[in-house]
Amino acid sequence: MDGAVRLKSGLWPCVLLVWCVATGGVQAQPLPWIDVHIHLLATDIGGAKALAAEVAAFAQAEGMRTALLFPPPQMGQDSILDGPEFSAALVEFGPRLAFLGGGASLNPLLQAAAERTPTPSELDVFRKRAELIAQSGARGFGEIALHHLSMTSKHPYELVSADHPYLKVLMDVAAARDLPIDLHFDPILAQSTLPEALRGNKNPSGFTPNVDGFERLLAYNRGARVIWAHAGGGDDFGAFTPHLVTRLLTEHPNLYLSVRPRSKRPGAILGTGERNDAWLAVIESFPDRFVMGSDSFFVQSTRGGAAQTFAERLGSQTQAIRRVLQLLTPETARKVASENAIRLYHLP
Repeated sequence: MDGAVRLKSGLWPCVLLVWCVATGGVQAQPLPWIDVHIHLLATDIGGAKALAAEVAAFAQAEGMRTALLFPPPQMGQDSILDGPEFSAALVEFGPRLAFLGGGASLNPLLQAAAERTPTPSELDVFRKRAELIAQSGARGFGEIALHHLSMTSKHPYELVSADHPYLKVLMDVAAARDLPIDLHFDPILAQSTLPEALRGNKNPSGFTPNVDGFERLLAYNRGARVIWAHAGGGDDFGAFTPHLVTRLLTEHPNLYLSVRPRSKRPGAILGTGERNDAWLAVIESFPDRFVMGSDSFFVQSTRGGAAQTFAERLGSQTQAIRRVLQLLTPETARKVASENAIRLYHLP
């Protein structure tokens, strides 16, 4: 063959495999991943066991290695089971399911005292509850709300100062126990009025900048690792951006983010338009600082409200997460899919 390289017949399968992978001719096996942000809302152990079975089946179908379960940040003590209470429902599922605690116990205490200073006895109660969660086998604390916008007319608005004594207690316990805190924080960069998309819910009419407070909380105890939830999901204020995240990751070594990539809100990684390459670049620049959290909801049928609405979106984020893992370089994808979560949450 003039001007060509003759290949032995035994090499053709290898060449064909390389060509197929490069051109998309072979479908690569999905990367096993860990979902660090799944909500379970149950009011009794029987309900928790039934929901845990649903989560386990969902995790297997979605290619998850492990799913971390915990309540969303509750406002009141309304009988929602927290991590230590529903942990017994997860035993039979082994390493497939793990849990965090505090969303239905610590967060209500925090929100109830948002506008006042707790007494020493109240601080002691809060600390003992955090210690109980840590001792119960929880892999972390969450979900805790620093600033949480109201997304539906049935969804609460939550706001607490980043300098609140309860948050400092939680940071200290988290550092001492080496357990991360899953934190919901909707950033505001400038004095703002309520965007049109959020009207009709339970939000206030105006907002003040809050990122400085968030940074003070991170700096208060560098031994406490904070997992900032819902990165890449966009926001109506245009503040939760790759630019802000890059700066905060650079300046705060105890900050990590969980990715929830699909949204109709502006700035999402996978929104209504093309993919957001600026977000993908940030993940590639900080491959050890991101994990995946779908924000899926599993809700006992006896409970209504916003949680039931959120539960209807099941599956859309997990699809998007697998797509993001495909868009990342293989080394970064492995870290973000599971290696970082194993390290941060001390998973087996």
